[in-house]
Amino acid sequence: MFRRPNRRFSGLFAAGPGAHIRAGRRGVSYIEKVAFSQSCSAEDLAFICKWSGLSHPRRAGISLKAFRRLLSVAAQRRPTNHYHHAGHFAHVVIAAGLLAYEACLSARQRALLVLAALVHDLDHAGRYAPRQLFVQETASARRAMRIILGSGGDARLSLRLLWLLKATALTFHDDRKAILAGDRLARLLADADLFSSLFFSRQKAIQLTRGLNLEMLKTGDPVAQYDAFMDSMLRMGAHSAAGRSLLARKSGSGQTPENQDREHEPL
Repeated sequence: MFRRPNRRFSGLFAAGPGAHIRAGRRGVSYIEKVAFSQSCSAEDLAFICKWSGLSHPRRAGISLKAFRRLLSVAAQRRPTNHYHHAGHFAHVVIAAGLLAYEACLSARQRALLVLAALVHDLDHAGRYAPRQLFVQETASARRAMRIILGSGGDARLSLRLLWLLKATALTFHDDRKAILAGDRLARLLADADLFSSLFFSRQKAIQLTRGLNLEMLKTGDPVAQYDAFMDSMLRMGAHSAAGRSLLARKSGSGQTPENQDREHEPL
């Protein structure tokens, strides 16, 4: 299934996520060399998933047939998706792989986190609907559910994915707060979504911000918007202890994240 990796994956070739984390700030920054565009293919996504920890789909509870179908759907793009396209999915999967290693997840947990990262915006319309709570996340989860159940998957996995995907919604609603407070994988997935441009060069991240503005029909200076996002991330921190640790490495602060014991809560 997995073809020889494209040369643009040179930032990932040498080793898995652990090597990049052990190398410290420079190693995390090396992820910047893995650039993606809207043309990111199913084969690209398959390699990234394998690198991040989803090398055996059944470990995540899905069949190989369902995995291939999910990859194919994720590689498709609507004309309105200037940001939430396959390139974004690849960025989130990379971040999920790094966070999974930092959090010392088991192989099964890592595979599930990467699967959730792959499908988290699977049916995103490329437009925000702030008055419809969890609409994008629910639509993406249901599309993934149909594919998984259609190949003999477990309904409990489908419900688990819906729960996890709600953690990525941009809302302060109590339902999302409860999910984040009680679910370690949900915190890691939420961080992976936020970190999707964090490990890339400032120039690349600003380009992604422009794409996000197009989706949101939003005006304003993308440079200032990205700088404000970075400032907010450094002040507020990440949702997970693993996220806070990687954020400290990326910023070069070297500070130990607080509340490290939160990451040892039961799933």
